[in-house]
Amino acid sequence: MFTLIARPRQHERRPAVCGVGNDVEQYCETVADYSHQVQQRRAVQLYRRPHCQERLYVGIRYSTLTNPKSFFLYGKVYLRDIGIGIVTTTEACARLLKFTHGRHCDSLGNERQKKDELLVSFTQMQRLMKLTTALHVNLFVVDPDLLSAGDKWPARLREGLVRSVTLGHLHSSEAVRLDRYRAHFETLGFKYYTTSTFDPGSKTHLPAHHFLCGTRLTVHIVEWFNRTKDTVWHSEVRWRHPPPLNTCVLDDRHFYQHPGLYDNFHISKVDKYYVPNPAEKFLQDIPDSNLVECNLTRADQFFRKNPPDSAEQAKLFQRNARQIIARAKLYLDELGIPFWLSSGTCLGWFRQCSIITYSQDVDLAIFIRDFKPELIPTFERGGFFLKHVFGKEGNITWNGGTHHETGQKYKYLFPTFNLCWTVFLDLKVRVPCPPQPYIEANYGQNWLEPVTHWEWNKSPPNVRENGVWPKEEWDEVIQVF
Repeated sequence: MFTLIARPRQHERRPAVCGVGNDVEQYCETVADYSHQVQQRRAVQLYRRPHCQERLYVGIRYSTLTNPKSFFLYGKVYLRDIGIGIVTTTEACARLLKFTHGRHCDSLGNERQKKDELLVSFTQMQRLMKLTTALHVNLFVVDPDLLSAGDKWPARLREGLVRSVTLGHLHSSEAVRLDRYRAHFETLGFKYYTTSTFDPGSKTHLPAHHFLCGTRLTVHIVEWFNRTKDTVWHSEVRWRHPPPLNTCVLDDRHFYQHPGLYDNFHISKVDKYYVPNPAEKFLQDIPDSNLVECNLTRADQFFRKNPPDSAEQAKLFQRNARQIIARAKLYLDELGIPFWLSSGTCLGWFRQCSIITYSQDVDLAIFIRDFKPELIPTFERGGFFLKHVFGKEGNITWNGGTHHETGQKYKYLFPTFNLCWTVFLDLKVRVPCPPQPYIEANYGQNWLEPVTHWEWNKSPPNVRENGVWPKEEWDEVIQVF
């Protein structure tokens, strides 16, 4: 076995020995001579990297030259002084030993620092959950990165493998608001930040997001509000006074940039934490959860200028229209066909948050890619009857129409849009998103002005003639019942 002598600091008058075997052992050992008695002690701890250059507590096997019996010797060695004197080896071996120790010091220091950080973050998380339980604050995990780990996510949380955690809290008018517990959170070492939102249900401003920012862990608590009897929603993050840079680890991928609307979900316990149940459906709903509210202020201004029709016939149509939308939603949801409010029904939602009573119809739309042959039989079994069938399936990205007397084809051009959720007549339905370009394409810049006389093939600014169906195809493409 090669043996090297390391000179200790001046105030540490103890000889130290470093050993290196054929496989380049990566530890140091020291020999402490107290009145010719060798003291055997256990390694205590490895310091973090900033201290690793200063001192290192370790212990490894050491074979004495005079005694063939192997035993462990422990003590203190200062790495900055290693590799000065050489007894039975070459300078190359000394340099190799010094390099090996330095590299190992870095790796062990980094590893220890990482473990310390994980321990701190998990301990903070444990203390937070104990605190909220004692305060009767029910928090549940909504973090997609954790929930997508399946049954392994509690272990990931215990191991501290995350820097930020997103939790949910169902707002209740009877419960104490979370911002009242700010002092409690700060006693755990968190810095507390919050944002607020306007809740249409209570018509008040309420806390919407809470950020508990610790040194190693940021906890984002999302407030969930009841929207209808079947849905809950959360607000986007709107900072009035954002936290200083590098104070929080802000994950803006989920529950952050847009409000979200969800079907009611149950909460069940997994390990020591509560999660949405079923978690798989909750995860599937997150990318498709964007919520767009109708503008209540604009609707109020519209009705001040154009008072609503109070005739009994108008009220009857509003009730019937809601029933039609609710039934259509039921059947389309069962078939898994996404639909959205279209044309005049969409205009009524966007402009006045209600049905346009003089339109006398309900407009819904689906993408051709989502069409299923069982759609028509399903609606007919539900009490609807088929009146018109125009056109035939094809690779189209525009809305089409046909004049049943002339065979003239029309197409309506729209800008590209996605679908977002909204609440209309207490129903969770989709609308084009963003909605205003869609409305302006169909009704022009003056969409705020009521138009009681509307010709479907002439009035829309986005309508274009698109040829004429050959008469030999009329039996297929023009069907009137």
